[in-house]
Amino acid sequence: TRWLYVQELDDLMPARSTASESPDAVHWLKVREGAGGMTVSEDKSVRAKPNVLDGSVLLGTLDSIFLGFYTAGLFVSGYVGDRVDLRLFLTIGMVGSAICMMLMALAYVLHVHSLAYFCVVNAVFGLFQSMGWPAVVAVMGSWFGHGNRGFIMGVWNCHTSVGNILGSVITAAAVGSGMHHEDWPLGYFLPGLIMALCAAAVYLFLIAHPEDANVAVPWSNAHDADGAGRRSGDGNEGEEEEEEFTYDFHDVSESADIHEENDNQVPLMQSAARRSTGAVTAKVAACGSTFLEALRIPGLVPYSVSLLLSKMCAYSVLYWGPYFLGSVGFTSETAGYLCSFFDIGGMIGGIAAGFISDRFGVRALVAFGFQVLGVPAMAFYYHETVAVGTEVGPNIWLMIFVGIFINAPYALITTAVSADLGNKVESTRMLSLVTGIIDGTGSFGAMIQGVVVGLIASESWASVWHFLMVAQGLSAVMLVMLVKQDVQHLRSR
Repeated sequence: TRWLYVQELDDLMPARSTASESPDAVHWLKVREGAGGMTVSEDKSVRAKPNVLDGSVLLGTLDSIFLGFYTAGLFVSGYVGDRVDLRLFLTIGMVGSAICMMLMALAYVLHVHSLAYFCVVNAVFGLFQSMGWPAVVAVMGSWFGHGNRGFIMGVWNCHTSVGNILGSVITAAAVGSGMHHEDWPLGYFLPGLIMALCAAAVYLFLIAHPEDANVAVPWSNAHDADGAGRRSGDGNEGEEEEEEFTYDFHDVSESADIHEENDNQVPLMQSAARRSTGAVTAKVAACGSTFLEALRIPGLVPYSVSLLLSKMCAYSVLYWGPYFLGSVGFTSETAGYLCSFFDIGGMIGGIAAGFISDRFGVRALVAFGFQVLGVPAMAFYYHETVAVGTEVGPNIWLMIFVGIFINAPYALITTAVSADLGNKVESTRMLSLVTGIIDGTGSFGAMIQGVVVGLIASESWASVWHFLMVAQGLSAVMLVMLVKQDVQHLRSR
């Protein structure tokens, strides 16, 4: 049994007790710094009574608090994001996240040992983090139409995997640079500093909408909403002639009357609140997005539930993968290294799914295909990983392989699908809200996976993979009705 002990004094740090002693008879080391350098001596007069059985319980609690507030915050942030300046909204979220990370680091400097402090900081941290995803998808969706949105967003979505990898590398380097190679405060402070610098760059350079740069985009909301030649509202999907989309951007200043001359050539997602260049119109403000309006968008609910299951599978492999590989025989360092290739597989899968869905104009069918293929892919991964043991090379390819099929539908739904659905309501901006609802529902799956997988893993890792296969299969079932519509569309081409 592992025990957690709190260091209460500046000059003491805990030392392990000997095997013959009771767990609460922990010796502490007394550290003194003088002219001759640092001296360390054992102080047996100090005892610490443990009040928490395992440090992992505390860390798990903080993770759950963060994910819980992040999940709830996505719904609120999506609603607010449709009504404010996205550039400022993103900046506030990033600055707030940076401050929260620095507050975690300051706990060491200020000798804070209160669990309540860490819980509150993680809760606020989750809220600030939730301001990011709905806003960035809304920005991307406003610049790119349905014609090549899947591929572009698939490439763009690679930033999440790159961020995961860089975050691990930077944090590990920061932690390893401190005293006894365990300078955990720097592991929070350095990423927080980087976040603050990125926030400044976003505030200075981000152009949230084409109209803010006097640029008009030539596709219409009605066409873009249903995508690939299927216009909304006529009840005759798939029977209209498919059109080629060209992105002929031009300066609005050259044609001041462009919106009056052609109602179809309007900036994507009419603004509910004009940003830096426009005044707020009462009509658009009155037609603001609501949750009920969003929930009535065809496809939103099944995509949201499907993402819940897909995201639960992705986060289960991401968080529990190192423990599974540890059971195979890998060291924790090697297991962490191997799991980084899961993100690389996710990049490949996300780009491939986006490209294929653009080529054929069928998002649901592509997501469904990857989800269905993900079931045998996970079965193959589990059996082959156990079979090859601790051989690094084969495990790298296996991790990339399973990452492609698990992450592809997750990436497609949270990006291109969210942008498509957010544009189905004309005369109002709902993209941020739709993204918040979809990703918020999906994040609930990420939140509960820690408890669910942890309980199943206590039985066996085989049971964990069987559970994930069932979840992956159910995520595909959620899209069956949408897949039928896509199949009809393909047959009518």
